[in-house]
Amino acid sequence: MSRARRIANIVLLGLLLVGASGCWDQIPVEWRAVITAIGVDPTRHPGIDRYTFVFPNVSLTTGTLPTTPTNQEFYSITANAPSLMMALRAVQARQSRMLYLGQLRILALSTRLPVSVWQRTLNATADSGRFVLTLWTVATPVAANLVRIVSPTQMVPEFALYRALNSQSQPIIWPGRAWKVWVDTVTPGISPSVADVLPVGSDSFRLGPLYVLGAKPSIWSPEATRGWAYLTGRVRREGMRVAIPQGRFTLSFIRGKTSLSFHRVGSSVRVDSRLSYAGVITTNAAMAHSEAMNDALQRAAARKILREALIAWRTALATHTDPMGWHRDLHWTDSRIPIAAGASLWRGWSLTLSVHFAVHDEGALE
Repeated sequence: MSRARRIANIVLLGLLLVGASGCWDQIPVEWRAVITAIGVDPTRHPGIDRYTFVFPNVSLTTGTLPTTPTNQEFYSITANAPSLMMALRAVQARQSRMLYLGQLRILALSTRLPVSVWQRTLNATADSGRFVLTLWTVATPVAANLVRIVSPTQMVPEFALYRALNSQSQPIIWPGRAWKVWVDTVTPGISPSVADVLPVGSDSFRLGPLYVLGAKPSIWSPEATRGWAYLTGRVRREGMRVAIPQGRFTLSFIRGKTSLSFHRVGSSVRVDSRLSYAGVITTNAAMAHSEAMNDALQRAAARKILREALIAWRTALATHTDPMGWHRDLHWTDSRIPIAAGASLWRGWSLTLSVHFAVHDEGALE
């Protein structure tokens, strides 16, 4: 083969590789309208919901950002529609740029919405192929108010709520990744759950208790939420105050693990759950410790964890929900065991719970 022919083939191969990469059909960022948050609220009209779409202000620059008021870093557009995809169509009709959902961070749904709307919205995010399902799904009383909150310390287009849910410093590992919530909605034997986020004023929020989607949604108490976290091994930096004869102490950086086993006797199911957790003393840490004092602290902490875990168990029984996923886990251990649902949930179940807590002398800084 001649040298000229080899050069021509190399050039042709290069052109083919560039074409195969798909770079010719990419849409420039300036032609896109990036959606960073979506809020869904009910309206007075059955079957029609209000969708709030939040966009970063593309007119901002690094030079103007420090002097731009927080409420001008983002803007929102609302649309009333029977579904998320219809709302997106309505908003697209009012945009000169193509809507882009690849940077969506938060999908907030109102606690006043029926479960059917939650399921339909989650199905839309999974089926459309336009959403990155690592976004966070949360519950809140009024979704439009929550998604419009922008912390004054955040840079466009980041959301403080998104960073908080991702943060390793949260006391528990919150549920709510869209892909996981959607999977739980289509998996028998587990009740999907998310964090119930409450706005605080106009520029802040508080990660609230667990919101569980059963046949009838329920908001768990803070104690039940912590108990659920202990039962499922989702505690990573929790804290608690305990009182013993030597005084009141704060235990922090609590973490540990949970082991679980199922035992069937006829139609009955006994769950054996063993919780092993540890923490460090962060108040009264300078007090001279004794073995008796450490034993008293460990017993007091174990009793508190046991009490909150039992509150979570009783809440699950009372609400006919299973955010722990124990019905699913039991079915997966033996597919011949049917998964009970509805009013029969937890019939014939009992819980044997043991808790071990250790006080570690690790210091307060981590």
